[in-house]
Amino acid sequence: MADRKSSLNIPAQVIRRATLLSDQSLVTKHDGSSHGEIIDDLLSVGLDTRKSAGNTTEWDRITAPAWAGNAPLSPTNPLQDRMHFCWHTLLPCSTKMLTSKMIADHNDAIRSNALTNYKEVLIAHSKSAANIIYLTLDLSVKEENYNENFSRELMELFTLGEINGYTQDDVTAGGLAMTGWFANGGAGVHSGEFRAERSYSGNVTFMGENKKWDMDSIINKLLSMEQTAKFMSSRIGFHLTGVEFTDAKAEEIGKFWYGTDYDIKALIKKLFTDPDLQKPYYSRARTGLEYYYAVHKAAKLSDAYVPEKGDPTLLGQAWWHPPSVGGWPPEQWATPGSFLWRGNFLKKIDFPSLGLDEILDRCGLYQLTDSTYDKLKSIPADDSKLLWMVAMSSMEFNSI
Repeated sequence: MADRKSSLNIPAQVIRRATLLSDQSLVTKHDGSSHGEIIDDLLSVGLDTRKSAGNTTEWDRITAPAWAGNAPLSPTNPLQDRMHFCWHTLLPCSTKMLTSKMIADHNDAIRSNALTNYKEVLIAHSKSAANIIYLTLDLSVKEENYNENFSRELMELFTLGEINGYTQDDVTAGGLAMTGWFANGGAGVHSGEFRAERSYSGNVTFMGENKKWDMDSIINKLLSMEQTAKFMSSRIGFHLTGVEFTDAKAEEIGKFWYGTDYDIKALIKKLFTDPDLQKPYYSRARTGLEYYYAVHKAAKLSDAYVPEKGDPTLLGQAWWHPPSVGGWPPEQWATPGSFLWRGNFLKKIDFPSLGLDEILDRCGLYQLTDSTYDKLKSIPADDSKLLWMVAMSSMEFNSI
């Protein structure tokens, strides 16, 4: 590996993983700092209390998603932006059948809790109108007409992991117990509401216990199981560090997080100071939006994020448009198709005319493979566009 500026290697790794913009002013600010020192500084920043645009009852699927996409481009708390994006990928929702207020409310609820506690995040997400409609809780009524959609995803994706500590009987019982939730913009209901007359009022047997269960008690029960901390810390850890946890590491980190009662800041500090998770220096591929934000900052682009069309969508990822309830699969970002999208995106950019060293600094590339560095140095110094494109097409820039 070629070390261009070794004292910036650690800051560059932490900033590109813990933030979305990979702001090089933050990298140079922490010149020579340790992983822990940098994370402590990021965690000390006050919360961004801006409210989402689009808090209206109109059938507008553009304004609130656009606000979510543009917030990281003018960051107040870069780590909060990263964690809002993290939760949006792990607990996704779609704009389908939502009013603007439903989307804006979900933006605000998740952003305000993004660095607090996973219980708060999960409850805010679960009771939101966006989730109620996306996972058809609004159609789950009493014992005659209930469904298991949310119950299954709650256990499979948001707490325990697929077929890990629960049975189909638990899914069925959970679906019945969590009837009664409602949201319907056409009926003038733009927030999640519980309506007792739509719910099943009897007992069910969930996790071996027969009693009157509801959404709060089911979530509390799932969070009381250490498997939830193990599974979700592994998912969050992969998002932030790009490292697939071994069983031993998942056990270790999960046990730690469970002991903090799901404190998000404590988990972030643990993840970024664990030596096992600092290797390799470059790990998973950047997602479409991560790539978009990194290019946007490095090239100092001025155009705003636009949902449902434009560059982010062409890069395969847009806020509020997940391909499924499981979010975006990580394997889709390291494919020939994704690199073709990224190359086409770069071709349209009017890059500033800069030398190789400044381009690499802007891109946060302080450590490069010898082959990448040799390729870049072989390009004529006056061909700035090609230097930009090769740097941003490199394995290093495409990874976190």
